[in-house]
Amino acid sequence: MTTDSLSWLSVAQMREVDRVMIEELGISLVRMMENAGRNLALLARAVLGGDARGHRILVLAGRGGNG
Repeated sequence: MTTDSLSWLSVAQMREVDRVMIEELGISLVRMMENAGRNLALLARAVLGGDARGHRILVLAGRGGNG
């Protein structure tokens, strides 16, 4: 996977996504973070060929509040 294959959102766009998710769709911030973590784990497993056992995975995550 390269960054060329990823879509990018500006901070303003991400804030609007968060607002819509919370205010209009009723999805809590906690639920969004849980979903993000789950999907990151699924992506890591897929990148590692379906089995993460025996691999070390480093996740660098900030404190949030940036989108």
